Amino acid sequence: MKLAKLIFGFALLPCIFGCSFQSESARVSTLHFNWKAPESFRVEELAEKNGTKFRILYQCELVRTNAGIVLRWLDAKITEVNGEKVNDSKDLRQTVESIEDSFRYPPFLIDQNGRFIKVINVEDSVKRASEMLDKIAPDKSGDRSKFYAKFGETETGRRVLNQVFGLIWQNWVEVWVDVGLAEGQTSSDEGTTMVFEGIEIPAKVKLTNLGAMKSNTNLLSLKYECELATTNFTAGLNDFIEKTTKETSLKSAGPITNAVSLKRSTILEVQTERKTLKPHWAKRTLTTTVSVPGEDTETTLEVHEYKFIWDGKAHLN
Repeated sequence: MKLAKLIFGFALLPCIFGCSFQSESARVSTLHFNWKAPESFRVEELAEKNGTKFRILYQCELVRTNAGIVLRWLDAKITEVNGEKVNDSKDLRQTVESIEDSFRYPPFLIDQNGRFIKVINVEDSVKRASEMLDKIAPDKSGDRSKFYAKFGETETGRRVLNQVFGLIWQNWVEVWVDVGLAEGQTSSDEGTTMVFEGIEIPAKVKLTNLGAMKSNTNLLSLKYECELATTNFTAGLNDFIEKTTKETSLKSAGPITNAVSLKRSTILEVQTERKTLKPHWAKRTLTTTVSVPGEDTETTLEVHEYKFIWDGKAHLN
């Protein structure tokens, strides 16, 4: 189970577990992606995982290229850790400098309709994360650092990492593209979600148009919920681990023989411009529980809250 926990604990990057809403019954061509490009903006993120909170300020730019629309992450600064301002402490400033580079994400390639295509040069991001591990925990990184260093170079790794990073854009824009619910209307359906590469699990999904914001009627408040649970996760997980160990040349502890149960809740929220799908606030909440007989049940809570700064003005929730 060692490698399985290693994969589950992909803590240096956004959470791998997203929900893909496959049903078309709730999708009507109403909301459309219509950002201007080039356009610069800032995003303030409050990220929390297992009780640790980071506040990060990103400088971003959306540009049009021959390949398509590209979201560039120009800079990232950690401004707070667990409520303490970084600039108020020399020691804290030195500490965050060693991990800050891992928050400078690679460019995202987006299609004309606002759908995520892939990450550009994802291997560079994984390399930086691996180097960061070696710096901050040289005596503890071991197999974890080796895994990260090799994983991003494999085809499976690149596909998984595209899922990881793609969840950011899904939360901001993609989930809401072509949604045509009336204000106050909710659509419920069943679809599938890809948990790992090649492993899809049935899921119940719900999409709600909560209506216009009272403070700004040009903004719609939307909510997406995905719930899944399975007690038959072992075979797919073993297949994924076997494939991953072969591609990374890492040793496997052998197949998992115990039944692995997975339970996960994904909630995506946004306050976005109805005419452009430019978000002013977004939030992603993921609760994942993995149970294995004979081992402690592991529950991970991950929350990402985003506030967008357009034209020099912050639009706060």
